[in-house]
Amino acid sequence: MPAATVIQYVSEFVHIPGIEVVDLEASDAETYESRKFSVILGAHLGLNTDADINYQVTFSGKTATMRISSGADRRVTLTLYGRK
Repeated sequence: MPAATVIQYVSEFVHIPGIEVVDLEASDAETYESRKFSVILGAHLGLNTDADINYQVTFSGKTATMRISSGADRRVTLTLYGRK
């Protein structure tokens, strides 16, 4: 699966243990591999644009997979909760 394009690692500006925040450009089935965690325990995906589309994130191990119903790339914020 292709990797999402990282725009900015927001976590570099806000140091909260157990949380990683990344600004991405992603389309359906693109992945992001956590730089901070060996195991992702929870995830939240938010769209950075106003669009009436379905979107979700699934995770396994240290990889999060974005599911976005539109065919185009979308700017999203991915928030991960996990452990090192």
